[in-house]
Amino acid sequence: GVSNSSASLLVLNDVWETVDGKNWVQRSFTKIWPPRTNFGAVCSHHDRKVFVFGGETEALDERGERVASLLNDVWLWQFSSSDARRAQSSSSEPKPTWIELTSSAPWEK
Repeated sequence: GVSNSSASLLVLNDVWETVDGKNWVQRSFTKIWPPRTNFGAVCSHHDRKVFVFGGETEALDERGERVASLLNDVWLWQFSSSDARRAQSSSSEPKPTWIELTSSAPWEK
């Protein structure tokens, strides 16, 4: 996601869930993909999988200025019903994890 404040653009990596499109809950993970914008995502209800891939992130150039950097990574989260209970609870149980399938998918940056 992206947060646009009056000072600058902030690239985020937050994940939100809804069952009705009206009420949203932010999810919590032990590991998640790096912050990005302009990325792709695919969800398979049948396989209970979510893929996040590509996009842009911010990097610092040689002068220390923020510049867009293209990504060609692929991340997977295989959802289970126990993940939902853990992610939405404040308990000390482990949170679900995203798995990086590749850091260099075959498409060009």
